[in-house]
Amino acid sequence: MSLGRDREQRLRDEAQALWRALRDGEPPVDASADDLLSTLLSQIPAAPSYDRLRSPYLRHSQIARPVGD
Repeated sequence: MSLGRDREQRLRDEAQALWRALRDGEPPVDASADDLLSTLLSQIPAAPSYDRLRSPYLRHSQIARPVGD
């Protein structure tokens, strides 16, 4: 078995395990890892927008909050 094939199989195994954990069922037999992950990730709701607090005493990259709060 080549290294590329082994990697692809591991990715498929992990994607199938994630499918089972999130969907309580078996994944489609002929689906690739890309297909499984694309389907699962497309169903995740969008994260809310965040804005950054500005302060001379804080690093701007460390402070964030949901917009409107």
